[in-house]
Amino acid sequence: MRDILVFSLIIGSVIIGGILGVKIAKVGEKDKLNKLRNAELMSGIGMLNNITITDIFAELEQIKIKHKKCENGQRIIFWSYVIFLIVFVISYRINVQRSYFIFFVMFIYAFSIENVRKNLENEEKYQVILYKNKYKDNFIPLVLGNVYEDIKYDRTSGIGDDKIRHLIQISKAEPILSKDYFEGKYKGVRFCQCTMKTKLSYVGVYGEFADYCGRIFMFETQKVVNEVYIYSKHFRNKPNAIKMLGRVETEDIDFNNAFDVSAKKSEDAFYILTPHLMDVLMDLARKYGTMGVLYRNGFVYVVFNQLNEVASDMDVNIFKPLDYLTEVSKVKNFFRLIDVLIEELSLKLYTIEED
Repeated sequence: MRDILVFSLIIGSVIIGGILGVKIAKVGEKDKLNKLRNAELMSGIGMLNNITITDIFAELEQIKIKHKKCENGQRIIFWSYVIFLIVFVISYRINVQRSYFIFFVMFIYAFSIENVRKNLENEEKYQVILYKNKYKDNFIPLVLGNVYEDIKYDRTSGIGDDKIRHLIQISKAEPILSKDYFEGKYKGVRFCQCTMKTKLSYVGVYGEFADYCGRIFMFETQKVVNEVYIYSKHFRNKPNAIKMLGRVETEDIDFNNAFDVSAKKSEDAFYILTPHLMDVLMDLARKYGTMGVLYRNGFVYVVFNQLNEVASDMDVNIFKPLDYLTEVSKVKNFFRLIDVLIEELSLKLYTIEED
């Protein structure tokens, strides 16, 4: 009789835990959707391919709910193990007859439920990945489409390795990870950008270090521009072409101390390096870190070497609340550097033609 009561207690505890877990997983979806619609009206963000911000955030909330259910399912299984163990210990200490039967039931239960636990764990990991991918594939393009023209965003690709190796000295045997490719048009200037890093090559006292980690921008100009390199003195992995071209010194001592300038023709560099541009480059380097600028074949390339700062600002955490206006602001701020470069560098003004 006592065995039956104990076993009933176990089953009842598991069932109650399951009911509580399901209740915990439920979210006030209607309230959240109403808040999203209000925030959508405040931001002025429209639609992209007949998809609204509210639609996207509703999908993200559904993924969060599934993720939460997987978490709760794993917690229920864990606490059922604990309850089984406690009941077995108590039954053994009070000399309940055939306590080994409870242990046998506990063993069978643990063995049979382990596959369920593993499936829940794998599903939880999948929902985390799905959440990040949905955010990047749907939300980011929708925000960017209201700021730039003719946009294309691909979280998995970047600017070609051949272009990257021309800007940064990287061994051909060393793999390059580039992602968050984004192209579009701003104030009539076509551009593209990506984040990238090389493989982790060594481990230091403060963690793992990448040979290069940062962002690369490429802008079209109105006419073909001669080859001019302008790189910060402390830029890591400068391209070898800088050493092969003639070095150029300006009249600004502070600028010469901060940047190395090389060009096929010194007059091209002097034409580009106006006092305004030199001030702009100095300000950009102070704000964003070591950088490099290359004028070549009708394009202007800008690279920022943000050592030890993997460009993961666009990643989203499923465990944190998702505030609509905050996320819109975050995306716009991350890509605002494109606007700054186009406006500050006055890209359309540079019209030096190759001979």
